Amino acid sequence: MILAQKFPELKRDGCHHSGWTEWISDCRKEWLERANLRRNNLPKQNLSFADIVNLNSTEARLPAAATFAGLRLRQSPQGETAWDALVLGDSCLFHLRHDRRTLTAPYSRSEEFTYTPNATLSYPSDSSKDASPVKMGDGQGHYNSAMPGDVFVLATDAMAKWIITSLEKNTPVWGTLLRQDLDFNSLVEQARKDAVLSMENDDVSLVIAMVGLPHPWCLEGTFTPQPKASRPVLPAPVQSL
Repeated sequence: MILAQKFPELKRDGCHHSGWTEWISDCRKEWLERANLRRNNLPKQNLSFADIVNLNSTEARLPAAATFAGLRLRQSPQGETAWDALVLGDSCLFHLRHDRRTLTAPYSRSEEFTYTPNATLSYPSDSSKDASPVKMGDGQGHYNSAMPGDVFVLATDAMAKWIITSLEKNTPVWGTLLRQDLDFNSLVEQARKDAVLSMENDDVSLVIAMVGLPHPWCLEGTFTPQPKASRPVLPAPVQSL
């Protein structure tokens, strides 16, 4: 949350080593202040298991880890909508264009997702290789200006993998995700129980930015839940005397 809140403070050249290092250092300071404040305000008794884990982790300086995806849209001197983005780890950016082309980064295949993605750490050390983000956009190449109707989707790992899997199965879900009346919690619950396009049970975040109304093709694919079949409950055997 801190990374998202402080992203507007990061300069456009922030993925260069010095800019990123300075910005992420400020984020870490704020994280530590919040962690210490929460630790000091914990009750002395009846701590929950989560409180105990967090307290011990803070005392031992065990690092928390975070992935990240950030997007900036702005008006270029030529009057176009320019964009740039930073993505880190297995949080992903999707750019849906008028020509039906979809940019997917940093991952484009579901098999690329693992349980140990690159991440930035709250307690970096000399022995840890703190990951740096991948910079995208900033006016270089075909995809770096947004046309009216373009859609940008930012998603954390479980949602990102689910979207990429839907593209691999040729059953895109953009039409469902872009619905104005989308019940997000219900969608996640249904997707986790789906027999064909199952979403992993992990925390899920999704942000959608549209440049005007989306292109018609973006609304074509929809998610149709297919719940997993429940096993029938067999009656207990009857023993005769």
